[in-house]
Amino acid sequence: LPHTMTHQIVLPLLAGDNGSMALLATATTDENFAAVSDEALRAWCSHVHAALQNARKYDSIRRQAVTDHLTRLYNRRYFMQRASEEVEHSLATQTPMSVVLLDIDHFKRFNDTYGHAIGDRVLQAVAAILQQAVRTTDVCARHGGEEFTLLLPGTPGDNAVFMANRVKRVLAEARFTELGLPDDASITISAGVATCPRDATGIEDLLDLADRALYRAKEEGRNCVRQHEPSPACVVS
Repeated sequence: LPHTMTHQIVLPLLAGDNGSMALLATATTDENFAAVSDEALRAWCSHVHAALQNARKYDSIRRQAVTDHLTRLYNRRYFMQRASEEVEHSLATQTPMSVVLLDIDHFKRFNDTYGHAIGDRVLQAVAAILQQAVRTTDVCARHGGEEFTLLLPGTPGDNAVFMANRVKRVLAEARFTELGLPDDASITISAGVATCPRDATGIEDLLDLADRALYRAKEEGRNCVRQHEPSPACVVS
């Protein structure tokens, strides 16, 4: 604070489950505070309090609108919005960006064998591992059902394959007895990778190519990662 501001008043704003906040009002002399009534200060604090509460409510609603309620990852709507922006950036800067489409292998068996409550816990466990694996610049989302998507800005295809394989290994080596699964139960994933601008220049096309690569991973035995492999005549320049 400036050395001339020698007089201070602390004005409480918030208290309760959301924590507490206060405003610090400063003045050069006591006379500055004397010119403002206690009633005016309380009214001012009330207005600021209401504004902060409204801002918190808006932020909470905004987060809910882009969040999958079960896994707490981003939802598909937010993923598509961000992915479209990253595609535009990739094309403008000629830097690669990749999308990874992941699917939990034989997920229906978890639901059929252990029940849907355990199936939900499996989805949450996979989501938590994915969230830990990505960088702060990446986007991890639930695509739908047992499918997840990763948006990896500035990432060429080979690096995206490496990341997907790392996630695959972590899942395959983990044990999930705390979920209610037997000790010998394992969770594996299959994944497909596509890259902009090498493979496509639109997010829908990228996801379609990643889905084809994912299908190939399943056809080749599951628990593996496959990258879209364009023919030489179809490479986007």
